Amino acid sequence: MNKRTLWIVVGAAVAALLIVGGILLGVLLAQGSSSTPPSDDRHKSIVGICERQYEDPYGDDLDAFTRCVDELEASDRP
Repeated sequence: MNKRTLWIVVGAAVAALLIVGGILLGVLLAQGSSSTPPSDDRHKSIVGICERQYEDPYGDDLDAFTRCVDELEASDRP
């Protein structure tokens, strides 16, 4: 095998590795973005809804307030 053929084989192998790496990176990024939490604006809206339902949401009613927020966020997920 001469040098030119060797360089072609090595170049093709490197190109194939780069392509496979790019595809894997794309898949990982797509999976990561699908599991993102709700946006801050949506979370603030949910907290506001639940705060208005309880007289003391951060004191005596904390457990009920927390359940309210958890239930609304769970129902908001696809």
